[in-house]
Amino acid sequence: SLLKENIKAALREMEFRAGGAEGLEYLRSEGLVLLMVIAWGSAPIQFGGRAAERKFVDITAHLTPSIDDFWGSGEVHVELIPQPSKSRGKVVERGSARKPKAQVSSKEYADSYQIDPQGKLRPGNQSTLVVRKGKIFLGRSPSSLDPVYLQFIQEVKGLGFEFQASELPAEDMDQWEEVFAVGGPTLCASVASVEVRGTGRSWLKGQGGEILETEGLRDRLSSSVLGLMTPV
Repeated sequence: SLLKENIKAALREMEFRAGGAEGLEYLRSEGLVLLMVIAWGSAPIQFGGRAAERKFVDITAHLTPSIDDFWGSGEVHVELIPQPSKSRGKVVERGSARKPKAQVSSKEYADSYQIDPQGKLRPGNQSTLVVRKGKIFLGRSPSSLDPVYLQFIQEVKGLGFEFQASELPAEDMDQWEEVFAVGGPTLCASVASVEVRGTGRSWLKGQGGEILETEGLRDRLSSSVLGLMTPV
């Protein structure tokens, strides 16, 4: 069947990306490979010499977290980066303007998120921010290409919360009650603090209200994601 051929081609490609059968076996033994196969028609010729073999298939691969002592610590700090301001049409006399002191943080940030020109958060390098307001979780629209994020939404609903797809305005951070960094490498990390670079604005876990029964969310997500592993 088409699905069977898709899976065979995907596994061959996965082995190639892992550096051979030995590398793939290592990833399997560590529980690190999550494979999703997508039927989408013929691969474009510019994908290279293996395009014919990859006909009808593309792959999304995630590594589940191997460092729970960090991502699962509850002490994850992240940073928001505003768009640089542009000064136009202003003439400043020499010596008349004081240069503001740079604000330096001693924290090591686990991830950073750009603030777009409309003031909305973009996904980070390793994760996407999801926030809770009361019984509602807010985060970007889910994509079929991100199974970890999709599974996170299912676990949130399973705990009795509602999920709403929404862009997150940075100016609303004072209303956030809990913040999570969700994605393949991070899985689901509870964020302890959020800082906006160069502004002095920050959010601290616990300042927005009580912490609800979400402490077990990471464990639930880890179990369900590992359960989604495709046998190889």
